[in-house]
Amino acid sequence: MRIADIHAAIACGDLVPVAIAPIAALAAVEQLALFEGLAVPRLGLASPGFARAYPAELPERLEPVIGAGRYRTWRNCILDLQMQAAPGDTDGDPWRSLKRAADLDFRPYRNKGIYAADLQNVLPPGTRPGDVTAELLSAAADAVPQRRRQAVRQKASAFRSLYKGRFCRAAGLLPLHCPDALPASRHHAGKARMAPAIAALRASRVDKRTRLAIAYVNRLGVLAGRLDGWTDTLETLAGAIPLLPDEPVAPMPATSQETRRIYFTAVISALGISDPRLPFAEQAWHALRKAAREAGLATDCLWVLARFAIERAMPPCHVTGPAAEELAANLTAPDKRHRALIACEQLDAMRGVLPAHLLPPEPLGVRRKPVRAKPPAPPKDPAREAAAAAWKELYAQLRSLGWEGGNAFNNLSALKKFALEHGLGPTGVTQSWVDQLLAAVPDRYRGRIRAAVGEMRQLRKTTELALPDLESRTVRATTRDDPLPETVSAQFEPLLASMGLSASTERSIRFAIRTVCASRAEGITLRQILELDPADIAWPGDQARQQDVARAFGSFRAFLLLPWSNGWFRLQLAIVAAEIPRKSNPVPLLLRHLAAEDLEPKELDLAWAQRVDRQLRSTVIHPPHGRADLALTFARHVGLLDELHNHPGIVRSGLLPPVIGQIR
Repeated sequence: MRIADIHAAIACGDLVPVAIAPIAALAAVEQLALFEGLAVPRLGLASPGFARAYPAELPERLEPVIGAGRYRTWRNCILDLQMQAAPGDTDGDPWRSLKRAADLDFRPYRNKGIYAADLQNVLPPGTRPGDVTAELLSAAADAVPQRRRQAVRQKASAFRSLYKGRFCRAAGLLPLHCPDALPASRHHAGKARMAPAIAALRASRVDKRTRLAIAYVNRLGVLAGRLDGWTDTLETLAGAIPLLPDEPVAPMPATSQETRRIYFTAVISALGISDPRLPFAEQAWHALRKAAREAGLATDCLWVLARFAIERAMPPCHVTGPAAEELAANLTAPDKRHRALIACEQLDAMRGVLPAHLLPPEPLGVRRKPVRAKPPAPPKDPAREAAAAAWKELYAQLRSLGWEGGNAFNNLSALKKFALEHGLGPTGVTQSWVDQLLAAVPDRYRGRIRAAVGEMRQLRKTTELALPDLESRTVRATTRDDPLPETVSAQFEPLLASMGLSASTERSIRFAIRTVCASRAEGITLRQILELDPADIAWPGDQARQQDVARAFGSFRAFLLLPWSNGWFRLQLAIVAAEIPRKSNPVPLLLRHLAAEDLEPKELDLAWAQRVDRQLRSTVIHPPHGRADLALTFARHVGLLDELHNHPGIVRSGLLPPVIGQIR
C-alpha cells in the first residue's frame, strides 16, 4: 500500500493509528514528502520499499536536517503505519516485521515481540518465521546446554502466543499451523520415537508412574542404540533392559539412582517378566512366586528358602530335601527356622498345581514338628476364689458408701494382697494373723497394713458391714524430738560424735535411727539396726526426703562397718578434736584399703602405699584397664595423712606414721 494512500486513509478517518495520535502520523508522512521533494499524493514507497530506502541507520544525506534519535522515531512511526494499513513484511526482514506486529498487538507489553524475534538466534541460520515447526523447536532446545533450555522454552512460548495477535496473523509471517508446545525436559514420550507395540503397552497402563517409566526406558534405549523406535516388540524391550546404561544418555536430564530403579521395576512389572538383570536362579524364584500367587497359593514364607538357594545359585528345580534341612539347621533365630520349615511345606503344596519345570523333581519332605498340646491349667483353689469374691463384694459395698478415687483403697489393697495369698476373706482376718503379718512383711507395707486395720475398725463402728474385730495399733509419725531407746542411745551418741559431721547431717542420721526404732520391736540394739539393708526400710516423706534420709543412714552404717582398731579409732577422735574438716580426713578411705591387712596407723610406710597403688592400677585385679582414678584418690588421701603432721596435738598422740611422701 502506497504511503500516499495511508495518509489519505488517516485524513478521512478510515485508519486510526494504534501507537500515535493521527496528527502525529500525518506530520510524519508530510516529513517524508519533504525528504523526497514530492507532494504527499505522489508518495509511493510501498512496503518494504520504505524500509530499504530509509535504513535503520541515519543516511548521510539526512544528517544536516535531523538527528539520529528523531530519525529512528520517525522511521518507526512510518513502518508502524504501514503494518497497520497493510500487514506484511514491512521491514524487509520477516523477524523484524514480526516483532513490529507483536509490539502493536501487545502494547504496552513488548516482551513477547522481543522473545519471539530472539528465537531466530537458536534456530538454524536462514530459518524464516514461517518455517518454524515443533520438531525444529525441540531440536533447538536439545542443542543448547541444560542451563539455557528454559530460555529457549520461553522464546518458543512467546512465538506460539503471537497467534493471538491480529497484526501477527494478518502479516502472513507465521506458520500455517501453530507449533506444538515444547515437551517438558522429563516428558520422555515426546523426546524419542516409540514403536507401536511399546506405545500400545504404555497406553494400556492407567498408572501415571508406569507410563512415565515406559517412556523413560524407551527413550534411553533409543538414545543408547538398543531400540530403533520403529519395529521394536515387547520381547525386544525385555531383552534390551539388561543392556541399557546405568546413567542417562545426553540430552536426557539427570535422574537419581532410586528413580531409575523405580522406573525399571515398573517396566519389568508391566511386561510381566522376571528382572532380566538378575541372576538366573533369582529369576526362577521370582517366576515361581508369581505363578504361585496367580494360582492362589501361599508364598509368605518362601523368601527364607529362596534367599538360601539364591546365595548358592540354586533355582527351585535344583532344591533338594537335604539342602532344605541344612538351611533349617543353620538358622539360629527360632522364628526364621520356623519360617524355613513352613516354606518347605509351601513348596511341596505347589506340586500338582504349578508346572513341574518350576518345582524340585522330588518332594522335599521337610515338616514342622507337631506342636505339643498346652498342659491344662491347674485347678483353681476354691478357698482363694471364695476369698476373692468376698473382697470384691466388700469393695462394691464401700463404693456404695462413697469410696471413690485412686487412693481410696490404697491401704486396704495392701491388706487384701496378703490375705488372698493365705486364702482369707475380709471376715477371715484375725488379730493374731495381722500380728504375724506385720512381723514378716517388708517395712514399706507395715504402715499401709496398720492404716487398713484402722479403717476396718472405723467401718465396723460406723456401718453394718460384716468385718472382724481388730485392734488399732497405729504408730505415731516419727519426729526429730522423739528420744532414742536407751539400748541404742548409749552407743549411738558417742559414735555419731566421733564422725565429725556437720549439724544438719547429724540431725538426718538421728532422724533415720528414730525411724528405724519406731518401726521395729522394742529393745532393738544398735548392732541389729546396722544389720538392716537401707533398701528394706520404709522411709517417711516424699521421694527426695526418703533419699536424703536413706543416704544419711547408709553413710553412718558404712562408717561403723569399717575395720576399726584401737589405734585407728583414737586417730579419728584426735582428728575430730583438732576440728579438721571431714573432706580433709584421710582415715575412712585408708581404712577401706586395709580390709586384708591388720596395720595400725603408725605402721604405714611408702612400701604399703606403693603396693596399694599397684593393686588399684592392675588390669588383672580391675580389668580391662585398671582403676587409675581410684589410685589418684588414694594418693591424695595419703597426702592428707602426711599433712596431719602440721597439727601438734595429733603429732603428740604418737599415732602418725613417718611422712610417706610421693607414691610415684
